[in-house]
Amino acid sequence: MALAHKLLTYTRGRDLIFHAYGIVPQGVMRALAKLGAVARSADVYKCLIKVLLANDKAVAKLMHHVPRIEDETIRGLAMLPPGMTTKSTLDLFRSGRVPGQALGYFCWTLRRLEQLAGAEVIAQILQAPVPLVEMRRVVLAMAFPEAPWPGTTELKPLRSESALYEAAAMFNNCLTGSRVRSDAVLKVLSGRCYFYLWEGEERALLRFEPLGTVGWYLEEIRGVQNRSLSPKTSAEIASTLTESAILAPVSSEDWVLSTGEPYWDFD
Repeated sequence: MALAHKLLTYTRGRDLIFHAYGIVPQGVMRALAKLGAVARSADVYKCLIKVLLANDKAVAKLMHHVPRIEDETIRGLAMLPPGMTTKSTLDLFRSGRVPGQALGYFCWTLRRLEQLAGAEVIAQILQAPVPLVEMRRVVLAMAFPEAPWPGTTELKPLRSESALYEAAAMFNNCLTGSRVRSDAVLKVLSGRCYFYLWEGEERALLRFEPLGTVGWYLEEIRGVQNRSLSPKTSAEIASTLTESAILAPVSSEDWVLSTGEPYWDFD
């Protein structure tokens, strides 16, 4: 403790940094001065040192020219994948088209999309007025994973964003809202749910969710404008679902204990 007190009280900042890292990264003192007199959180300083230790010229130039360095900028720069701290990437931040705190997420997703969809898609995103919005649109338009069960002539999986959009319009339900529909599409893409359309005499929209590797249970089933279904239609759907070994033929609303608590309420 005595040594720490002595170092922190009497030692110059440059010497403290050298004592801790064995090197004084170029531009570190100027960057620290731009942080201001009020102390930032510990992780901000760690991220700053990480960025400067990378000895990246584009980042060093950015640090030199900005009048003040915000916490989200430092964290964003620290999260950039290797090789992504190029002038074109940092220009997105400087122009305000991508906020500093989103740089890491944006660049990582950009790199993955380039591997999956090619350079043309990346150029399309970078040229968009709001790149993050365009990136989200590209992700939402990706192909859905394989449906848990191929279905029947009456019970059909919705295999794309456009199919889900058409179903939302047909049923005039909450999925017509862009935010709700986007969240639903992301859940499908992430394997957290799958939608099926029942095209019997009374149409219905079914949402299944996975129960680990056991199978898929019916989390929600509704008719037009979220109406409940008739007993006849419910029985027809349940009968059809018995043909599948992986889809449960009953809904989560039926899976309740005598106490009224659902079987699979993991919360």
